[in-house]
Amino acid sequence: MTAGPLTARRPEVGQVRRRGGWGWWVAAGVALLPALIPPVSLLFQVIGTGTTLAVPTGRLAELMLNTAVLTVAVTITAVAIGLATAWTTTRVALPFRKGWMTLAALPLVVPSYVAALSLIAATGPSGVIVETPTPYGFVGSWLVLSVFTAPLAHLTLIPGLRTIDPATEEAATGLGASRWRVFVTVTLPQLKPALVSSGLLVGLYTISDFGAVSLLRYDTFTRAIYTLYRGQIDRRPAATLSLILMALAIVILLIERRYRARVPLHSRRPRRARPLQALSGWPRAASISALTLYILVALGLPLVVMVVSVARGLESEQIVGSLGPEAVRSLGVAIIAALVTVILAFPVAMVTTRRPGRLSGWVESAMWGAYSLPHITVGVAAVGFALSTARSLYQTLIYLVIIYGAIFLPQAAGATQDSLVRASPDLEDASRGLGRGPVATLMRVTLPLAWPGLVAGAALVFLSVMKELPATLLLRPNGFETLAIRIWSSTAEGFITRASAAGLVLLAVSIVPLFLVMSRELSD
Repeated sequence: MTAGPLTARRPEVGQVRRRGGWGWWVAAGVALLPALIPPVSLLFQVIGTGTTLAVPTGRLAELMLNTAVLTVAVTITAVAIGLATAWTTTRVALPFRKGWMTLAALPLVVPSYVAALSLIAATGPSGVIVETPTPYGFVGSWLVLSVFTAPLAHLTLIPGLRTIDPATEEAATGLGASRWRVFVTVTLPQLKPALVSSGLLVGLYTISDFGAVSLLRYDTFTRAIYTLYRGQIDRRPAATLSLILMALAIVILLIERRYRARVPLHSRRPRRARPLQALSGWPRAASISALTLYILVALGLPLVVMVVSVARGLESEQIVGSLGPEAVRSLGVAIIAALVTVILAFPVAMVTTRRPGRLSGWVESAMWGAYSLPHITVGVAAVGFALSTARSLYQTLIYLVIIYGAIFLPQAAGATQDSLVRASPDLEDASRGLGRGPVATLMRVTLPLAWPGLVAGAALVFLSVMKELPATLLLRPNGFETLAIRIWSSTAEGFITRASAAGLVLLAVSIVPLFLVMSRELSD
């Protein structure tokens, strides 16, 4: 993907530091202010009140164990699936190889609550696929999250596989090592940084997930936080769990960043093209069958289940209801949030690419730190902040958009960074040298250079806001129901037909732009 924690490009270490431009620093500081709301608000709610731990230690231990077990299981499974799809689509001579590569990444378009809806509708007494008990709890959550987070590993491991020098593997093969031994002793050690990064990203997503574990009734921190938030007048227990979950997410982020800092930065993609492995017979059939099976499960199954559910519901004269208002609200708030976030991201991208240094490093760390926070904790923190400090903002569309900007700022900034680092700052210096002022240079040189990244960043923020559930659930104005809210609430209440119809509309809106972005980014 163009932007995100997986592929956002950092400024080159040797890039010349730019002088002046304090206006950009001020603008970047303003853009990062909303990112301070979650940690400061939660610390005040939990520690500032001077109370003791608001959650029983036994309950805390249970949630910790449940979350840890699910995270480990999902991480191992998803990384294994992602490694298999990445290896097959980068190393094997398959027909339409780039198409397979893109299709294996597309399940990212399916939100976890839509995946859970598909599992619930596919099973049960009147299941679309099999009439078997729905695997609620750990098993269902593990299956759903493993299948639909595997693309995170897929996207991370593809660049890692591409950067491995083919000469090392060829040397091992020339010495008589089998393909399996070469993979274990030569390829995997060189792939370790990408494996660790993909595992940490999948783990971060898992501990942050709310939709799947909520609908599949598995008690993790996120589900418990929402239950405590909605079920009690005293919201300190929810804030306490949110602070703990936030700390866990930050620890995972710090581990990932520290490990990534130890990885040599001088590696480059090999100049010599790697010959693809030409398989025949059953190995070729097995490779294509495995890819097809994964894509059918991750993409085909949700679509088929929801289409059949809607058809059955209409045949039995179930009320689906109009989805027009929800679709309009979702599209409207997503477009507004995308525009606002791109505006906020531009000065952040400018200071991190044009003025690299320790301060810009802190700016980038603060930005990604906010992005790593579970959205349920951001929602709880934002509610507490609004009620205590800015009550007039509570449950307003303006405040919801501001929080969206804090959450998804790195997506827009990362895409803009990608465009800016591709263009030499000498072009801007030349413009200034020809007598054009800073405003003219910005409008005629800098913005055109950054435009592709700004558009890509806006598209990514738009897609993310369309799918966002927990923050929307907690911060939306009264009566402001989006497609994500409709899917979640209808599934929880057992109205599968209504939920499926909303899910189809959401996927239809999301899949085309995401397909275009991934097709470009995964091209050789």
